[in-house]
Amino acid sequence: RSKLDLSENVRIVTIEGIDICACCAPHVKRTGEIGMIKLKDMINYKGGVRVRMMCGADSLSDYQKKHINVVKISNMLSAKQYEVAESVERLVGELSMYKQKCANLEKLLIGAKCENLKETDGNICVFENDISIEALRGLVNAGKEKCKDVFVGCLGSDKEGYTYIIGSNGKELSVVCKDINSALSGRGGGRGDMVSGKFATSRKEIEEYFKTFKM
Repeated sequence: RSKLDLSENVRIVTIEGIDICACCAPHVKRTGEIGMIKLKDMINYKGGVRVRMMCGADSLSDYQKKHINVVKISNMLSAKQYEVAESVERLVGELSMYKQKCANLEKLLIGAKCENLKETDGNICVFENDISIEALRGLVNAGKEKCKDVFVGCLGSDKEGYTYIIGSNGKELSVVCKDINSALSGRGGGRGDMVSGKFATSRKEIEEYFKTFKM
């Protein structure tokens, strides 16, 4: 099938009713020389099935690495090695439940923070470090109703920079986003009445800039 000019005999491997092909592997005297065979996975391919496998030292190494990981997980979860999958599934379920509880608490926190905001004809700029980016977006969405120009929500620190979300009450922010990023060493963008990105500058500089910012 290769269309090559061959000067030597070709070994043809035949498995009755399954396949016939030219042998491309090292020839062994007995199958025991191959060692451990590990079937990894299989996929449908061009009307047939493609099987991925490992054998010999590669197969043993793969088993050893996976065994080491199972032992570590077993010790961390105080679970039997044959039950680590069930323990991880239970842990993932608990994590999902706590994430939902955390999200609900964040909603209550955002509501309380918004109630304490005073309406202004200028801008509002707030800094947070213990809420998620989703909660920050919710704070900006709710808070932008209390200011005339923009509500700026920042998450981070002077050392790491500040992830920002800026919202306005119906004003197009994409036209001023470039100027804001230029003034505060930022990058990001968006469209409509909300933009987001990151500032690589200090809290003091951000606060001073938005004290006088006008749309």
